[in-house]
Amino acid sequence: MQDAPAQLLVDVARLAPGGETVEGEADIADVQEEFVKASGPMRYRLFVQAFGTEVVARGSLAQDFRFVCSRCGGDFEATVEKSDFSASVETGERDQFADLTAEARDSIILEIPNFPVCGEDCPGTPQVAAGGVPDGRWSALDALSAPPAEGKGKI
Repeated sequence: MQDAPAQLLVDVARLAPGGETVEGEADIADVQEEFVKASGPMRYRLFVQAFGTEVVARGSLAQDFRFVCSRCGGDFEATVEKSDFSASVETGERDQFADLTAEARDSIILEIPNFPVCGEDCPGTPQVAAGGVPDGRWSALDALSAPPAEGKGKI
């Protein structure tokens, strides 16, 4: 298997006059943080047009990430997608390639959730005090949300 290129370049000289769809993979989302790591190359499908020295691209991006759940602390994998990606880059008169790397990378990074969760039903971590004993300090508040006992609290 061939490695994905480290840039998202469009060959402007070979573009059809009315534009064309380009798709592939590029290894450009180099996120390697403590709680988020890119896994594999970014996939793209773009419709690209050249207008003089400007190149306009519209389409979709997808990137697989390995996250740490913000509730339970477990690892999980998820795909981050940007279905309405659009970018416009200026090229010089003699430039053969338009570089969409920075725009695509920034666009997919902005789609990463601030607090990733492994699933809607993730219960989170159990609340325990030091020594592994369930933390009962908040149990008094549970009684506040309970309905009043029969015959009490009525006027």
